[in-house]
This record gives sequence, structure tokens and C-alpha cells, in this order.
Amino acid sequence: MYRRAVWEDVQNRLAIIFSYHHDMKLMNLKVLVAVIEHGSLRNAARQLGLSQPAVTKSVRDLERELTCSLFVRSSRGMIATAQGRVVYQHAKLAMRELDTAVSEVRQLAGVMEGHISVAAVPLAVMLLIPETLRTFSKDYPRVNLRIGEELYMAQLNRLRQGEVDIAIGGIPEGLPLGEFITEPILETIMVPVVRKGSALAQ
Repeated sequence: MYRRAVWEDVQNRLAIIFSYHHDMKLMNLKVLVAVIEHGSLRNAARQLGLSQPAVTKSVRDLERELTCSLFVRSSRGMIATAQGRVVYQHAKLAMRELDTAVSEVRQLAGVMEGHISVAAVPLAVMLLIPETLRTFSKDYPRVNLRIGEELYMAQLNRLRQGEVDIAIGGIPEGLPLGEFITEPILETIMVPVVRKGSALAQ
């Protein structure tokens, strides 16, 4: 099991907070995320509970502030430009950090609720996750535990990008020292298996 080192996590949060222009509104970033994920202004407006003109204005305000085009129109809807995709990635990080901050504040007040995202390799999903879900859900009923099955390289990428909080899988060779906090929870041995009498037995 591995997760981001604490100090790196703090640095990332500070970088995210101070990387945005002081006038940039969170709602405009939420609109951008919704437009990209839902493919159109209309769908984004429906998802956010806003009018379509309000969504259009948010996008224009963001483009005006960043002095670049964030979308192009096509027959498939609104397509993010390269600049739009960059803002999208950072906006998603910022929104996750704000969600985490709200959860931590509530936890300090004794309210154990929030979201934890876990990426696990198939073996861990099979051997460890069922019992974890049973006991965790019993002890922390107001915490939403989300489990995703991933190969370990995909896990590390999602962990670096802040898309998951914890990854469960093998520790790859060459992992930079100090990048993640790791904790061994299960030792496995990989062995080749062939049928009895196979010419490949040796």
C-alpha cells in the first residue's frame, strides 16, 4: 500500500491554492469541468442547475481572464483546446483539494465523513477489499469509500495526479525514495504454473 508523502502533499496543496489568479471564481472552474465532462453547454447547465446563458457567461469570463480560447465548437459539441485541458486538470485538483479541506475540518469537529478513493490491483480486490469494505463501512458509515481496480503503473499515475488517495499493489522497482509513504500489508510470491507432463516443466 502506498500514498503520497505528507510534505509533498502539503506542497501540492499550497501550489494549487496559489497557482490561480486571485479573481478567478471557483464557479467558473466548476462550469469548465462540467462542460468538458458533459460535452455541451446545455448538459453542463442541467448538471449544475444553472441556465445555459449563465454557463456561457462563465466560460467567456474564464477565457477573458486567461486571454485564450478554452473550447472549440464541433458537430460533437464543445471540445476543449489544449489550454482548456490544462485548466481542466488543475481545476479538478483544486476542487478535490477543497473537498478534502471540508472533510478535514468536519473531522476536527468529530464528524467522520467524506470520500476516500482507493485504487487496488486485482489480487488485492479479490483478497483484501471484501473484508475491508465490511469493517470500514461498519466503523465509518458516513465515509464514502470508492474502490477502483487498476494495474500498479496506472495507480501511481493517478496517485501523483491526486485522483486517488491510496493505492494497494506491488511496489515497483525504481520508485523514487520519499515520493510515497509505503506500508507492507501482504507478501506474495509469483510462480509459473504448467500442466503436468508439459515439455516446458523444466
